[in-house]
Amino acid sequence: MAEGNAEGGDLPTPGPIAGIRPPPPVCLDSNTAENWRFFKQKWRNYALITNLSSQSRQYQVALLLHVLGEQALKIYNGFTFTTTENNRTVNEILTKFDEFAIGQVNETYERYVFQSRKKNEGLSHCTSSDIQDFELVLGFSPATVKKFCEANFIF
Repeated sequence: MAEGNAEGGDLPTPGPIAGIRPPPPVCLDSNTAENWRFFKQKWRNYALITNLSSQSRQYQVALLLHVLGEQALKIYNGFTFTTTENNRTVNEILTKFDEFAIGQVNETYERYVFQSRKKNEGLSHCTSSDIQDFELVLGFSPATVKKFCEANFIF
């Protein structure tokens, strides 16, 4: 067992617990952001419980890519990285998936849903309630919401 812990004390670092299975592959077909966040949480717990940090970087990356599943691996193969494949880290891969599942793609989709809702409800303008929804629930700034509404002639 390795000595020390995250706080710098002299307590021994526990070894991996036998019988812990990795999380199932992530599903990115629907509820992409939510499914990704849940997978990432389970992955981080798994990595901690199994003491994955004691393995080589390449082993950690290979295990993550294996656990992600076929669908996510295809998405991963489409990412552009600044590092070579042999120098890639788990955190770098997780960040790319954060950008894919939570970043701009999700914002674009949410705008589409919002616009569709406005058309389906026959509304032609943003109400203060709509703006608050975008600000509070989706985390958009008031300026972003106003710009979107103006650009789509619904303000």
